[in-house]
Amino acid sequence: GSTYQLQELLFDIIKLPRPPGKPNARRETIETLEGQHEFIDEYLDWKRLDHSVSNYIIPVKDWIKNDGRAHPNAKLHATDTGRRAYTKPPVQTIPKEDTLGKDYGRAREIFGTEGSKRVVIEADYKQGEVWMAYYASTDEQLYLDLNDPDFYKADLHQAVGSSVYRLPK
Repeated sequence: GSTYQLQELLFDIIKLPRPPGKPNARRETIETLEGQHEFIDEYLDWKRLDHSVSNYIIPVKDWIKNDGRAHPNAKLHATDTGRRAYTKPPVQTIPKEDTLGKDYGRAREIFGTEGSKRVVIEADYKQGEVWMAYYASTDEQLYLDLNDPDFYKADLHQAVGSSVYRLPK
């Protein structure tokens, strides 16, 4: 149905609390109501499943090559962050985990490798540059930072700048 019909169902028929401001049925609004009614939880599960199916499962037939495997097109300079972007399939956007505690995140499994000698490697291109900077400088503090898992939780470039210039993190 339409967003108007969904809005009417949620706020007029089910009588869920209206959000502040003008009532709407945007996903962000509906997510604030999660856990307040069984319909909301089922609706959000359906939306998440529908997203995975329409973005990754249905188009997969168009991505399969003659060898029976999907080979994404890498776009090295397609982002400002230095991360690689891929098309056909857009593997960087495939859910890594099932955010619902269900099998919805399993879409990524169809892009795995076959056999024990093949692996799929995920890497951030900019991290490689930072490691090369360390090897060129042999800066001991940068080495310690690069080996600290908390180092990668912050903005990588800000963290490297703080480390190199000995500024507070």
